[in-house]
Amino acid sequence: MNMPVSSRVPEEILSLLDKHGVSFLIKGKAGTGKTTLALELLGHYSDRSGVYLSTRVSPRKLYRHFPWVKEAVKPELVIDVTKPYEEDVESEFGAFESLQVVFQFFEEFYERALRLKKPFIVIDSWEGVAKKMADKERHKTENVLISLVDKANANLILVSEEPERTTLDYLADGVVTLSRHDLEEKLPFHTRLIREIEIQKIRGAKIRQSRYAFTLNEGRFQYFKPFAAAFPAKPTEFDPILDKNGKVSMGSEDIDRLLGGGYEKGSFNLLEIEYGVGTAYNYLVFSAMINFLSQSRGVAILPTEGTTAQTFYAEVGPFAENFEKFTKIIQRGNEEEKETRLYIVSVPLKGKTYGEIDRSMHMEWIKAMRKLGKETRGEPVLGILGLDTLEYKYGISEIEKEITIGISAIKDSNSVVIGIARQGQELIEKLSQIANTHFKVKNVDGAIVMYGVVPRTEIYNLSLDISKGHSEVKLTPIV
Repeated sequence: MNMPVSSRVPEEILSLLDKHGVSFLIKGKAGTGKTTLALELLGHYSDRSGVYLSTRVSPRKLYRHFPWVKEAVKPELVIDVTKPYEEDVESEFGAFESLQVVFQFFEEFYERALRLKKPFIVIDSWEGVAKKMADKERHKTENVLISLVDKANANLILVSEEPERTTLDYLADGVVTLSRHDLEEKLPFHTRLIREIEIQKIRGAKIRQSRYAFTLNEGRFQYFKPFAAAFPAKPTEFDPILDKNGKVSMGSEDIDRLLGGGYEKGSFNLLEIEYGVGTAYNYLVFSAMINFLSQSRGVAILPTEGTTAQTFYAEVGPFAENFEKFTKIIQRGNEEEKETRLYIVSVPLKGKTYGEIDRSMHMEWIKAMRKLGKETRGEPVLGILGLDTLEYKYGISEIEKEITIGISAIKDSNSVVIGIARQGQELIEKLSQIANTHFKVKNVDGAIVMYGVVPRTEIYNLSLDISKGHSEVKLTPIV
């Protein structure tokens, strides 16, 4: 999904660079995305005189790997110092023979840059330029650059692989550090890698959030805002995604693609929700429900703790006119209050222990699955099973056998069941062994990400697109 450049970079950074005469330091180890971020900023400020000085990439490679940069930086303003000992480096700014005398080049660079209109300069990387200088020369050149920022009203981006604090950390108006590390840091083995940008300094501006997850998907820097629920102002009926190659769509082309076309008929699919996710995972469920109901297929729900029948009605009902006819939601009821909503199946509380109530709710859910299958003449039925509801109230020893029997029956049908478990539940390890798929949903810096344990997948950011009049789940790979 193409995004405007302004939404690719954290607003805290843009609030600094929107001004003129500021310096910005991008730090991080090799491979963390520093060059891509620097080029993204050049692209954003394409209305300024972009200059790119590189010790990493030749102009030919730059335009091959980042073709969109051509619009932001003219070829004559790409200064190539990747092979300083093999040949003189020619550019609009002059030439120099080796990095050992690069400070002399910068004096000339300074004079020429003063003549540019609104210069926006990237030096990538500063160590690549400065490592051949003596300390005295390096400090002199740094002072020249900072002076250039002030006198030419220029913006200067410096890319650095130096992990420790240097004089530039104190001189720069803004400092960020990019990192790439294991998502599950406490495990003794490599899992999946997540990318993060940490904003350490923005002079004169408030840092609303100091760290964000990001991706380099398709060669572009894109950060992820904290997940936000969204609902279209004018809901429209959903155009269903039909089954393909015997697999049942989950109502999102991105999710279906991740699953190789959708869920298998007769499958049990485990969705593990980690701490901090809140109710954001529900949009995965809503998407599947809408697609089923739009095809006059049944949906039977034993909700997770904290999710009510009203939640499903409000989030799914406006997009599926068959909601009341083909949805059954099992919940605890009160015999003194007769339930009038046809889509709710109430389980009486009177005279029963919690264990008996929850056993009854589980049995009612299985009955609803079977009944909906008959009413829709053998069409696949979607089952949503809140495993936290059962384990917390029912107990692990009692519920394990009941659920295993229920799953075996489901696998003999053409229905699809999504079992939703919370991080830390004892059931997860046992059910993961018999589940057709097992996905985890996690909060990273406010963004909601998901990845497959079975099948193993990379990490994806989860977002919502409401441009078509309904909430469509979008997945962006974090690479």
